Amino acid sequence: PGIRTGFPTIDKNTGGMMPGQVWVFAGEPGDGKSTIIQNCAEAAAMDGRKVRWYPLEMPHNEQMLRLLASSAQVDNGSLYNGVLTNGEQQAVASAAARLKRNANVELVDVEDASATDIFADIERSDCDVVVVDYLQLMEDSSARKSDTREGVLASISRRQKRLARRTGKVILTACQLNDAGKLRESRAIGQDADKGYMIKKCTDDNNETGFDDARRKLWCEKNRGGKRHWELKLQFLGSIFQFREESEP
Repeated sequence: PGIRTGFPTIDKNTGGMMPGQVWVFAGEPGDGKSTIIQNCAEAAAMDGRKVRWYPLEMPHNEQMLRLLASSAQVDNGSLYNGVLTNGEQQAVASAAARLKRNANVELVDVEDASATDIFADIERSDCDVVVVDYLQLMEDSSARKSDTREGVLASISRRQKRLARRTGKVILTACQLNDAGKLRESRAIGQDADKGYMIKKCTDDNNETGFDDARRKLWCEKNRGGKRHWELKLQFLGSIFQFREESEP
């Protein structure tokens, strides 16, 4: 009944992205929070849903290159440097045309924008899905000097939740974990989420880093209205910014 994420297991266990929900993907730096959010947003866009994207972590032109790399399945490094074979150039051109024709994605320049500015823009828009990447990078212009960072983020999280409910939009956001594996700076982010996921690298004792960078585990910590505490094993194709379920080809 909801908007599909592109991951069959997630859609089966959640019913898809329902109007008015906040989805939070948490993990450590480099675990793939932004990528899995991107994949969910891409699936929604290719189904004809309007997506409005607020890339707080990176310039919006870099986010555009990530979308092109994923859609064209062309190595992001080659695309970023402009060193492409003829076949890759054709794939990128086809992907750009496909995105323009089928996907309604707006990347918003959020330079110097506060949480109030972003939330006002979301409220005015006619989008179905919102990407805020990521929540902990937001600043609140209404915060007092005496407010702690945890208190500021808790306020932003509550406002985001009320915004999703009021407008009926799906909001996808990310959150970093601290060294103890907990949501950094504010537990309110997890409390306000309708769906909460933890993503992390799989261990590999034979690798010098101790991790298998080509694989991830997605753990459902919170699933309001549905089953929680389930795990999904994912393949990570980092060069094209895509996750795939391990059972998929």
